[in-house]
Amino acid sequence: MKMVRKINAMRTTANWTAFADRYFDLLCVVLVVLAAITAFYLRIQTYVAVVESGIAANNPEAKLNELDPFINTWLVKYLDEHGPFATLNLKPPNDDALRFWYPKGRDFVSTMLWGPIYTMYLVYELLKPFGVNLYDVMAVAPAVAGAFTVIGIALLVNELVKSRTASVVASWIYAVSYISREVAGFNVNYTYGLTIAPYAQWFQVKAFKSRSLRDFIVAGLLIAYAAQLWAGVSLTYAPLLFFVVTLALI
Repeated sequence: MKMVRKINAMRTTANWTAFADRYFDLLCVVLVVLAAITAFYLRIQTYVAVVESGIAANNPEAKLNELDPFINTWLVKYLDEHGPFATLNLKPPNDDALRFWYPKGRDFVSTMLWGPIYTMYLVYELLKPFGVNLYDVMAVAPAVAGAFTVIGIALLVNELVKSRTASVVASWIYAVSYISREVAGFNVNYTYGLTIAPYAQWFQVKAFKSRSLRDFIVAGLLIAYAAQLWAGVSLTYAPLLFFVVTLALI
């Protein structure tokens, strides 16, 4: 009788092991997606608080935080009203440029990284036919970016160490971390720079491993895009440079 129980227990263990081996990858994907959802949920709370309190009904600009998000929102609105090439003349003596940093105004042409502005302009143009308000788009975008950053980190970590478990752990660590530039309403260059960084690094590592021209092209395009998003793109380049320098040792 004891032998039968032992055999049954061994069979049950073997069945669970086979099940875990078969669906482990799927489980990891689910956990990473849950981490991304959690990241979005935590980062969207400032927007939810402003809307539920009723403040946003009379003051929709309250959905945004600090000065730069207001400027970025104004620029997206400016493109929407004047066309995608209107930025070419957005410098003094243009009256629209003189309203900032009075009395000298601001030369937006030479002092802006336009990646975030055009990214949000395209997103808004896609959503505008559905009646979505620009303030809502600009306010929610950082939280969405945070969710995508979580997924990018999981992909990068898995590519580096080939461990599904490590990628899940890394995604959850980032998901529950307080990242101010991804809090709803904080729509700034950092928001997009943080999001694109793990994807650029992921494809760069993939390219060096696969020697695939396609991967190198994608990595190059992502790095070029990152350079238009954030002045801190050097933080993206640094790990890549370290990888290249130490490639012979690796």
